Amino acid sequence: MMIGGAIDGIAACSSGDFYRAAHAKVYDAIAFLAGNNEPVDVVTVASRMSDSKTLEEAGGKGYLLDLVNTCMLASHAEQYGHKVRDLAIVRRVIAAAQTVETLGYDRPADANEYAGNALTKMMDAQGTGDNLSTSASVLIRERCKDLRKPREFITVPGFFGNLHLRKGDLVVVGGYPSHGKSSLGLWLAEEWSEKHKVAFYSYEMSKDQLADRLMAKAAGQSVETIESGLRGDDLEFVSDYAQEVWSARKLSFKMAAGMSMAQLFSSLRRFAASGGSIAVVDYLQLAIDDTGHRTNDVTRLTNGLKKTAGATGLTIIALSQFRRIAPEDRDRIKFPVMGDLRDSGSIEQDADNVCLIYSVPNPRESAEASKFIEGLKTAGINVPTLDMGTGDPADDLKLVRLDWAKLRQGKLRKWYWTFDGGRMRWSEVPR
Repeated sequence: MMIGGAIDGIAACSSGDFYRAAHAKVYDAIAFLAGNNEPVDVVTVASRMSDSKTLEEAGGKGYLLDLVNTCMLASHAEQYGHKVRDLAIVRRVIAAAQTVETLGYDRPADANEYAGNALTKMMDAQGTGDNLSTSASVLIRERCKDLRKPREFITVPGFFGNLHLRKGDLVVVGGYPSHGKSSLGLWLAEEWSEKHKVAFYSYEMSKDQLADRLMAKAAGQSVETIESGLRGDDLEFVSDYAQEVWSARKLSFKMAAGMSMAQLFSSLRRFAASGGSIAVVDYLQLAIDDTGHRTNDVTRLTNGLKKTAGATGLTIIALSQFRRIAPEDRDRIKFPVMGDLRDSGSIEQDADNVCLIYSVPNPRESAEASKFIEGLKTAGINVPTLDMGTGDPADDLKLVRLDWAKLRQGKLRKWYWTFDGGRMRWSEVPR
């Protein structure tokens, strides 16, 4: 009931955050008046509470007057609101911890499931008491306040600089096996690490495999050359150049094989707390705790990633497999859709953004692919020469389409890239 500045405190907390039920009822009355652009004072609040039959339950007009006489400065209302919310979170964490302790002493049959449920309860404790029901006018007022601040976006390389992800987004990048999704995830992590603190969670590649790919990318050598063993001056050159390139990057790697979902969520939160901005998880199907109920397991994972991203502001890039392509379709042009995501459902539902990778078959081996590429060129798309001239199709560049099939903000878009799998390099096809 602090005039003027009191309204600024409404969005900082919710009625479910108050310890005393009377305070929650007063808050609801203030939020209703503010949401309808009505004046907020002791008279209007008392009238609103009387209409909703909550005035006497809260202590009557006398209690409202006592609140007015004991409240602090209206200019600090927003800070008071945050304090109320912070204390509510502490209470909910304590309650969740007591529940987790009780369940633990009951000797759960599945330790991984118990750990996952325990972490979910702790994550839920950070939410609001009643999902923060807020009027449209208050939402708009608070949003306008946010828009006055500098916005923090994560720009996706390529797409002519106009594709942005938001802090706290869950982004799913899907692809068929051997179509370059892990390489794309690693390349994105490297590009972003120049400006952001990035972590790459590897469930599939070992430390040696990751190091080989980083050296190949930095030195322009093929992964096969690195893996076969460099000697003498070549080894010194690659070592010095790669370390010079990567020492300036804010990129770390976490060997996640064997990590449970609960451990993953905990690690992501610690990384965010240390100043991390982006985490790449390679890949979803390997990160699942297999309890024998595949659909439930995938849902628990994607829900947990979604909650972790939203609660911490960490942008999570989760790589995901498509269902395996039929052998008869391998040399045909068959662009994927979101339904091709393996275990799709909760994946596409929980994701804020979805990017689908498709590697066009080698035109030297597929007449349909050759005809398709000629059609792109006729349409004015400057597809470069893919044949590297070695006579081995494995050495050719791959033409890859990146299709952003779901975007929370902005229009959907797709474009073509070339991928040099040997040297781990991606290049956008010029218009």
